[in-house]
Amino acid sequence: MEKAAALCPDLIILDISLGDMTGLEVFRRARAAGRAAKVIFLTVHEDVDFVNAAFDIGASGYVVKSRIAEDLTRAINVVFNGGRFVSVISPSPLKPISRFFEAFYAKAALFLIAAASIGH
Repeated sequence: MEKAAALCPDLIILDISLGDMTGLEVFRRARAAGRAAKVIFLTVHEDVDFVNAAFDIGASGYVVKSRIAEDLTRAINVVFNGGRFVSVISPSPLKPISRFFEAFYAKAALFLIAAASIGH
């Protein structure tokens, strides 16, 4: 962050997964300190929730590492020209199913226990 403050870049490419602090938090703090640089997040997270979180705090771009060769240069050009860029993210067919089970796991487990008890 000190380097970015000293250099006053127009664009910062920032990983979301950092050591002690997430890239999202680094960017939030930079914005709170008055830094006006645009940011493109570069990440392994192919998750719409991360994309939304990044853009909610003011990101200009979101590039997933699996598409870095195809997308990074294009993202930089789009952002420098005032646009926003998001890599194509493949939807996980298991994500809706996993969310269903997260929300209803306890009820489903009780139902299965009850059904097993009735069956014996």
